[in-house]
Amino acid sequence: MRLFIISLFLICKAFAIETIADGITYEVRKTDEPLTIHILRVDPTKIIIRPVHALNNGFGCESTSHIAKRMGALAAINGGFFKMAGTLKGAPAGILKINSEWYSLPHKPRGAAAWNELDGALTVDRVVAEAKVHIGPTIVRTDNLNSERGDSQAVLFTPAFHRTSLTNPGGKELVVKKQHLVDIKQGINDSKIPSHGFVLSVGRYHPLFNATYRLHDPASFEILVTPLLDAGRESNRIWREAQHIIGGTPVLIKNNAPLKTFSDEQVQETFLTKKHPRTAIGTCGDGTWVFVVVDGRSTLSSLGMTMLELQKLMIDLGCTQALNLDGGASSTMTIKDQVVNVPSGGYDDNQDLPEIDVSDAIVLLPKQFIPELIESK
Repeated sequence: MRLFIISLFLICKAFAIETIADGITYEVRKTDEPLTIHILRVDPTKIIIRPVHALNNGFGCESTSHIAKRMGALAAINGGFFKMAGTLKGAPAGILKINSEWYSLPHKPRGAAAWNELDGALTVDRVVAEAKVHIGPTIVRTDNLNSERGDSQAVLFTPAFHRTSLTNPGGKELVVKKQHLVDIKQGINDSKIPSHGFVLSVGRYHPLFNATYRLHDPASFEILVTPLLDAGRESNRIWREAQHIIGGTPVLIKNNAPLKTFSDEQVQETFLTKKHPRTAIGTCGDGTWVFVVVDGRSTLSSLGMTMLELQKLMIDLGCTQALNLDGGASSTMTIKDQVVNVPSGGYDDNQDLPEIDVSDAIVLLPKQFIPELIESK
């Protein structure tokens, strides 16, 4: 496979590999196409790898560099796709789980990456997911998690979303605290979400709107993530027990094999075939993580890549698993509070424009990182 890597990777100009910290190296590759490629290699036994949502909230936006600085990160890249407009601007558009807390689920079969900080082993797959709520004898298969609720939908809201559900009047909301139903609101909505609980919001035209619910009934929810490329009991266990999950699309490499088609993830063809700035993560056979940001939208410094070109790059870098993350104007890499790439700013011109605000980022933290101290700053 690597004998057939397109020639642009064979004519890279020589650039030194810089050690950022024990366990992190940084490299820039430039080609005559032109292309500028930023590469971080990370040893997960020496570095904490963690997703962080903007503003520590379920929605809203913040720049990658600001997230990195706020967290005291050694380096960072932008994360998954997100809603770019509306009331819930900045809400994740795919699956997101941070430190075992659920933020969102995918609407389609989409790529995702899962890991635990203890061992740092990365798993990549195409997944689907759903949330089920159990209240007394009733089981509600929800339509979504931490998202706007229509009149015919049932949506689960967790503390990761916001202080309240932000729903419109007209539905019924079941408030659960410490695994028991403590309140039933009808017609009012926008319920406060308990810190040790959740809210199930049921639209007025949903089949279970008129179901009988009793206060103090036991209540709980479960998130079921199903991997589609590597199905089986062990794979299901990995996704069930993952501390962190971040969404992207498409999966580029799985089990040392490049995906032959990306159509199963239901993305637009132009998203795959046009050259854009790109962000990707992957892992090598020895467990090393690879973080890549490709600059784009500049005819002078870097055109960007198609998805096949990005896939071939990740193979060339030795990845046995790889996932494309949000790209375009979002593509950003920071090292020690400095943005090291040239974000496109969302415009097709040759100007160096500032980074845009994003939904979430993946930060690299020293092993002595203490969350309580960072969050108190």
